[in-house]
Amino acid sequence: MENREESKSKWNKFWSESDKIILNGGVKDDSSWYALIWKMGYEYWKEVFDKYSPGKKMLECGAGAAKISYFMASSDYDCTMLDNSDKALDVAKANFREAGFKGTFVIGNAEEMSFESNTFDLVYSGGLLNYFDNVQPFIKEMVRVLKPGGLLSATIISSKKFSCQTLGDIQIFLSRLLMNIVKGRFNGIIQKSRRNFPFYENSIKLEEYRRILDECGIKVIVAAGTNPFPAIALPKFLRPLYAKIIKTFIPFWRWFDRSGSKFAEIWGFGYNIYGVKKR
Repeated sequence: MENREESKSKWNKFWSESDKIILNGGVKDDSSWYALIWKMGYEYWKEVFDKYSPGKKMLECGAGAAKISYFMASSDYDCTMLDNSDKALDVAKANFREAGFKGTFVIGNAEEMSFESNTFDLVYSGGLLNYFDNVQPFIKEMVRVLKPGGLLSATIISSKKFSCQTLGDIQIFLSRLLMNIVKGRFNGIIQKSRRNFPFYENSIKLEEYRRILDECGIKVIVAAGTNPFPAIALPKFLRPLYAKIIKTFIPFWRWFDRSGSKFAEIWGFGYNIYGVKKR
């Protein structure tokens, strides 16, 4: 595992070079897979937050560009965003400033936060826990800063298990392989054609997350699979067509994310987990 400074350097590089669709606060349109992922995530989490959070004082851990906080700030949530990357928080600040939203931005590490205990009504992390083998210190710290009865929630990527994204990764590999062959890039062609994500990802299963949350003081309400459509490699002009096809299945997507079924756990490329802090 890399140390904090190495991780911070990689994330600063990531946030300095990311595509606008990742960096933008909201979703400007829904003509791509990435835009639809965020749009469906906004809808899902607002439904959960409005139903289960006892108040609107929210902390997003590992916030990145803070897209979920940005969306919730538009519904008058009082958002605090924590990340160890100053570049990520610069993006988040710019998005909030452009929209006229207020927010608190804190550089720090999620496993040892400077906030007092029992501070927030709601703690959310999106795509944070999946980068660590030992997630318990992070979850314990999130629970510590959460008020009794408050809501802990997380989106977790699970790319190492079989899922819809397994098939997507095969398609991406074959597309890159063909492109490299056509361009005559034969040196190291297999490695160049693979998914080269620069960050470590764990292989923790859903039931293990549920167990750890319970041990850390969270009464789990939902632990389920999410997101039934994979990212695939397409020429730019075909991406809106893929999004258009997916949009015809939005009712199925909504059902899938809320079903809690074994099918969703296996086929979804991520997990949604939430529960309340035991009193």
